[in-house]
Amino acid sequence: MNIADLATEGRLASVDNQLARLATDLRQLRGEYAAELDTLHKIDQLLDQRLILSSQPTGQYCD
Repeated sequence: MNIADLATEGRLASVDNQLARLATDLRQLRGEYAAELDTLHKIDQLLDQRLILSSQPTGQYCD
């Protein structure tokens, strides 16, 4: 595993941890429709980031 792979693994783990925390926050809100728009927006951004990171070929991350 090279440095780019390790960096990718770290980024994916970070995004996954953030998603887990936000999902927990979302579950704690009352009612199915009580979720705040900001939390949903953050989850959407993190999911997009995760999709981008996981779809790039190994070793081609440029951040």
